[in-house]
Amino acid sequence: MAKKGKKKAKASAAPADEPPKKGSNWWHQFKGFTPDPTSNLRAEFNRLAQHMGWTKAEKKQYWPDAVDAEYEFHFQQDRSKLEGWQELCREVRIEEIPSSITQCKKALKSPEVLVNLVDLVSCRRTGGEPIRFSSKTAFVDFTLGNGYIYPKQKAKEEGFIKALLRKIPFSRRRRGGGVDALAQAMAGLRM
Repeated sequence: MAKKGKKKAKASAAPADEPPKKGSNWWHQFKGFTPDPTSNLRAEFNRLAQHMGWTKAEKKQYWPDAVDAEYEFHFQQDRSKLEGWQELCREVRIEEIPSSITQCKKALKSPEVLVNLVDLVSCRRTGGEPIRFSSKTAFVDFTLGNGYIYPKQKAKEEGFIKALLRKIPFSRRRRGGGVDALAQAMAGLRM
């Protein structure tokens, strides 16, 4: 019979000497693949694709899942807390950190804040600093040139993504620096 007034201690999720995880569990579903949670997101995805022997179509199919899983791992828990929004403002180098979630959203939606969402997620993995573009042209060229297009089905959800989401004009997609960058990105040629 247990004594009253004493509570069982909860088991911790990880030993105290174990470093915190830097990546999602999504990668562990692939047999024989050992993920490197500190690797650039695209590089790690390409390594997985090579390990699995994926075709371009399969890479195109799995890429949104990888990006979404990493986003959920790095950002999901913070989006209802002011501190999470303020940290994101610091991360994208907003000079005056707002004092409310509403003000943070407004600052992040500013047309001057041009940050690629996939790069932002990747930088959370690597500890790097996300690129903040000085022009819409540079932002669009980087986004399309690297195929760093955030999964459309998730892009309009509430939260950090919605605050940083930027439209890419159709005419810019078609030009892409003299090549059909949209077709390349959609076909997975850069993966």
